[in-house]
Amino acid sequence: FYGKLRIGEFEASGQAITKFTFQNCFFQPLLDVSPQLCYTIFQINLDVRSAYRTERMMIMSDMYREILVSRKTPFVNRLLKVAAIAATAIFLVGGMFFLNLIFLVIGVALAVCCFFFLPKLEVEYEYLYVNGELDIDAIYSKQKRKRIAGYDMTELEILAPDKSHALDSYLNQSGVKVRDFTSGDPKVKSYILIFSKENKREIIKAELDDVILTDVRRIAPRKVNLM
Repeated sequence: FYGKLRIGEFEASGQAITKFTFQNCFFQPLLDVSPQLCYTIFQINLDVRSAYRTERMMIMSDMYREILVSRKTPFVNRLLKVAAIAATAIFLVGGMFFLNLIFLVIGVALAVCCFFFLPKLEVEYEYLYVNGELDIDAIYSKQKRKRIAGYDMTELEILAPDKSHALDSYLNQSGVKVRDFTSGDPKVKSYILIFSKENKREIIKAELDDVILTDVRRIAPRKVNLM
């Protein structure tokens, strides 16, 4: 109400109602004419603020977390990228210089392959965790984004560090494939998550922080083993 508030009491309609006195406020003339109306306006204001705070607390209670993981590019991938670009340039320049149609066709074909496949040699993974759901996007060469996986923590069988013996019975089975969404840096701690989706078991490797681990433990406390 844009003023300092002083509280007293007055009688209105046979009830004791709190009296509000405002200093340096344009509501003061209205207060002098109709205290009951000012009280009603103030009460509505309190109700609106209370509803706003409640809604804000509900929004803030939602668990939202983003993690960006840069995949370490292997030396072979970097070498392949340089070789592909160099070969493309040689064939294109050679075809135009010697007017050789075969060289030009090979150069164009290599250029098309470089355009579609070379960006995938450099990849980042973005984890988006919202209220027990983990979505993973791949970002190729910091340009193209693609949703590659999505998981619900209610389908979690076990979560444990990648070196934990609690995973032995799962990983020692034949034909087990692990989808690796980590940076590939052995110095960074990573975790194995095993999900049961539509009667199929899916295993992933990810670099999770303490905030996500704490929320997963809240959702499925018996499925999280951090030892």
